[in-house]
Amino acid sequence: PPLAPPLPVAASTQPPDLELTATLNTSRALPQAHLDASEPADVYPLASLVPPTVLNALHTRHLLKCSSQSDLAKALRLTSSPWLLPRMWQIVQTAQNDAGMSRAMELVRVGYYVAILLAFRKHARGLSRGDDGMSQVAHKMRLPEHEKDIVMEHLVSQYAEQARSSHRYAMTAIGDTRLFASIIVLALHLEEFSLASDVLAQELCVTTQRVNEILRLSLITISAPTRQVRIGSAGGGL
Repeated sequence: PPLAPPLPVAASTQPPDLELTATLNTSRALPQAHLDASEPADVYPLASLVPPTVLNALHTRHLLKCSSQSDLAKALRLTSSPWLLPRMWQIVQTAQNDAGMSRAMELVRVGYYVAILLAFRKHARGLSRGDDGMSQVAHKMRLPEHEKDIVMEHLVSQYAEQARSSHRYAMTAIGDTRLFASIIVLALHLEEFSLASDVLAQELCVTTQRVNEILRLSLITISAPTRQVRIGSAGGGL
């Protein structure tokens, strides 16, 4: 079915599509899609979405010790999670059965990283509350001590802006859109490129229309009801 009309213009004088397009094309937004790739996963490679140094710094082996989805919820520090938690439980079970094979563990790390992005999106407004805003946000996100510094430095450099002559950071509308888009494209990797955008919208507390806008501007479409992901321009792609 066709996409719903764009959302009304709010704080910006630019139409939503133009504003989102400008955001996604900025130097620190999502990398350019590799439309000549032969596999969907190579259109937006994981290494271009999250630095390997950050991904490899995440300690996820403890997640394999979880014996239930509720145990996993506590380990991931997730409360209400209509999409990520059940998907992560499937991935963790696969990794347990595969004895921690590299592909399964890579998806566990990606899911753990997405949980971090969701927590950051929830608490990012606290960055501007004093010079220790970063520390306060890290505390609210309950980041482990051995991950806190590398994760927070990555998050603020990627999604926040630093005030002039100050140690304070702030989340901007552009940074929030960039974060939003990163979560969506990483979700495609977690779902093996078969995604229900309405469930993801529930996770992100936004409308399905908003998710579809980001997908479309990232050159991604999802066929209903098969949930098959297609990447590329209207006349081509995978």
